[in-house]
Amino acid sequence: MPESFARSDAEDWKVESLGRKNERLIIKGSTQNGDFILISVGFEKQGKSIGRVLLKVKDETYTSNELEGETLRDENGLCKVLVLGPVRLELREPFRRWRVTIRGTLRR
Repeated sequence: MPESFARSDAEDWKVESLGRKNERLIIKGSTQNGDFILISVGFEKQGKSIGRVLLKVKDETYTSNELEGETLRDENGLCKVLVLGPVRLELREPFRRWRVTIRGTLRR
């Protein structure tokens, strides 16, 4: 790999840190039978974020209302967690792995 593309783990965390304004985060996951989840979050000025969740299970589609978000910083000042109402997104490994927790009700 060319040296210009090589990054240390610490640099990856800085690049992948959440909450930069005018940025959009989209997370999508699916199963072999066609069920899927789509989470879309837009980061705006003044640290504000707005997101939505779409979930399709067994030909039924559920959506969330528009959710306001809050980013949580760790001891190094990096934003690795985003809370959108009942949805919590945790960056587990930069550019590779997220943990998504939903504690709430979605509507058809």
